[in-house]
Amino acid sequence: MATRCRECEAIELEYRRASFEYWSNSSVELKEAWGFLRRLAGGSEDDVVRLEELPRPKVTGSSKLAEINFRRDQHWSLTGHYVNLPEPGHPTMGLNRPAGT
Repeated sequence: MATRCRECEAIELEYRRASFEYWSNSSVELKEAWGFLRRLAGGSEDDVVRLEELPRPKVTGSSKLAEINFRRDQHWSLTGHYVNLPEPGHPTMGLNRPAGT
């Protein structure tokens, strides 16, 4: 397993900040949809019905997050260091707050 370096840490920190910004600026509908999806694993048919009744949120990609993913991939190809970046703003991954808080 390759080790992590300062660039790995910088990529992860920048990703966490961009993810926090993305999640903070997301629509209420998108946040509600995430909430329903998280509960589906142990949920009921009522949860599925409620999810289907929600308006489909308009999901727009973040160019900042795309840039960070590209930078991560470049760093990986040059050094062999892979920085695992979870789904942006996914509330169960603890990314809806900046690192160090």
